Amino acid sequence: MFKSLALIAAILCTTHIPALVSGAVPFGTYVIRNSANCTQVLDQNRETGHAIGWRFHGGNNQRWTVAPTNVSLPLYVTIRNVDTLKYVNGTGQMVEDPFTFRVNSQNNNGDTTIGWVTRETRNDYALQLSGANDGDIVEDRFLSFAAAQLWWFVAVDKS
Repeated sequence: MFKSLALIAAILCTTHIPALVSGAVPFGTYVIRNSANCTQVLDQNRETGHAIGWRFHGGNNQRWTVAPTNVSLPLYVTIRNVDTLKYVNGTGQMVEDPFTFRVNSQNNNGDTTIGWVTRETRNDYALQLSGANDGDIVEDRFLSFAAAQLWWFVAVDKS
């Protein structure tokens, strides 16, 4: 299912946060892990229609297609759930229409990218995990560079 379960296990428990530079997240399918703790990944809650943090289990509701909105501006992407085909918007809600984010990132290796996810039109707000428990919501908050605003994009399927 995954290219390297050992890679995912290593990424899930790292505490090292590298310096970030502008770089693109390549088109592909990812598990998007929050850096605030070892277990929380971006998950789509069907009951509430909200993006949440949840323990990694590998289901399609935890897999996300990241696609550039313009090939000449690869920092700008949409994030779409593989299971429901809905997009995350700037407040963490799941919606039908694409919502554009800017990902300020640095490639860590060929399969992993780390970055802050900010609104295209308001890059001083970032997606943030609200807590460390299963079901805590993803929301946007003023960009503070906190670990809860840092996301690891771990490739599970290269396109």
